[in-house]
Amino acid sequence: MLKDRVYCKSAKVPTVHELGKELFRDIIFQPIKYFILDTILRQIFLEREGEIIDRSIIKAIMDMLLELTGTSTKDSVYDTDFEGLFLEKSSEYYRIEGQRLVEECDAQGYIKNVEERLEEEQQRVKNYLSSVTEPKIRNIVEKELISMQLKTVIEMKNSGLIHMLKNEKIDDLRRMYLLLERVTNGHEEMKYIISNYIYDFDKVVNKTGAKDNIADTTFQEARDFKNKLDKSLNLAFFNDKMFQTAFNEAFKFLSNKDIN
Repeated sequence: MLKDRVYCKSAKVPTVHELGKELFRDIIFQPIKYFILDTILRQIFLEREGEIIDRSIIKAIMDMLLELTGTSTKDSVYDTDFEGLFLEKSSEYYRIEGQRLVEECDAQGYIKNVEERLEEEQQRVKNYLSSVTEPKIRNIVEKELISMQLKTVIEMKNSGLIHMLKNEKIDDLRRMYLLLERVTNGHEEMKYIISNYIYDFDKVVNKTGAKDNIADTTFQEARDFKNKLDKSLNLAFFNDKMFQTAFNEAFKFLSNKDIN
C-alpha cells in the first residue's frame, strides 16, 4: 500500500495493518482475553487427560496471540499473557501426576508414562504452541516427573533399579539410564545405589542368613555377580565411564575381602 510505504513511514505513524491489529486487540480481544486464555488452558488439560480436541482452532488462536502485541510492549500477547499461565498450570498438573503415578505404577510403568508425557509435550509444541515454549515445558516435565520422584522410583521395591539389576532387565535399565540422564544428579543417584549394592555383595548372596560374611561366598558367585553387572554396564549404560569407574572401585573394595 502506497500510504503505508510512504506516508506512514515518514510521519512515523502505524500502518493500516498495524492500526487494525491494535483496534482488534483493544476492542475485540481485550474484553474477552481471560475467557480465551482459560478456554485454551482447559482444552490443553482435556487433551492431557486423553480427550480429543480441535487442534486447528487452538493453533489459529495461538497464531493470533503471537501476532498481537501488548499495549505498552513489543512482546506478543502469547509471551506476556499466555505462556506464563500455561507453564504454571503445567507445573501443577505434572506435580499432581507425579504423586499419583508413584502410587499406582511400578518403576517400569512409571518410566513408560514419563517417556510418553515428554513425547506428548513435544508434539503439542509442534501442533500449536510456539517453539520457544518447548524447552520450558520440557524442563517442567523433567522436574516434576523425574527430579521430584527420582529417589522414589529408583528405590521401588520389586521393580526399581536393584530389582532390574538382579533380574538382568537390560531394556528397563537402559530406559532408566536414558531418562535419568535428563536431570541433574540422575546418574549420580543410580551410581550411588549400584555402588552400595556391590559393597553389600555378601548380603546380596546371603539371602537365607546361613552365611555370616563375604568369606562364606564362593569365587564363582562373585564372578557371576560381576559378569551380570558388567553386562548391564555394557548393554544398558553404554559403558559410561562414570559408572565404569564406580563399578571398578566397588569391586576393588570387594577384592580386599577374603572371597573363597
